[in-house]
Amino acid sequence: MATELIKERGARRRREREAAIFLADIVLSVLNFTRLANRSQTIGQPWGPFTIGYFLGALKQKGFYEANRVKLFDLRDLKLRGRAEIHIHAQFAYAQNIIDHSQAIESLEEELELLEANAPDARKHLIEEKLKHSRFMREVALKGLSYNLDKSEELVASLEPVAGVKFGSVNQFEIAVSNMQTALSKFAKEFDVIDGEVIPKEENIEDNEEELAKQ
Repeated sequence: MATELIKERGARRRREREAAIFLADIVLSVLNFTRLANRSQTIGQPWGPFTIGYFLGALKQKGFYEANRVKLFDLRDLKLRGRAEIHIHAQFAYAQNIIDHSQAIESLEEELELLEANAPDARKHLIEEKLKHSRFMREVALKGLSYNLDKSEELVASLEPVAGVKFGSVNQFEIAVSNMQTALSKFAKEFDVIDGEVIPKEENIEDNEEELAKQ
């Protein structure tokens, strides 16, 4: 009986560590995708495909979370478990709102472009009002998602003692993102993307031609 009890406690502790690691992995994934999305807004189009892609990456974690949510019941700290669940659901909800409103904005902008010059002013006004609302709601969702970044770090720190794992330094991630941002800025200066095709900027072509002529 003593042996079985020791084995049971060991298995329970192992499952609890796995649950904490699982939760921290989800929180860190959403955190990192959100940081990347925020950084990408400073390069090129603030709401371009790179930014939307990062928010989609954050939202994709929802399927993995829901498929493994049963692991949460292995956490004995009910307060920590509830805190983690509320935080994760909030972040997914914000990311979903950002994606939904971004898609609505894209559709409304296309509809506005397709309207004929002699279209009724009331119709144009209605579309413009919907655009204004969707843009405002997208900013609200972005603010909420970004506001919770510090809470994400606090939650991960709370999970570390249970997991028995140090989940890495945020500074290392910041360095990696900074390096990526530098590379993207350099790319934006040297190339244009037109209809999905990467084309060197005209001034760079002229510089290369001058260099070749000198040689």
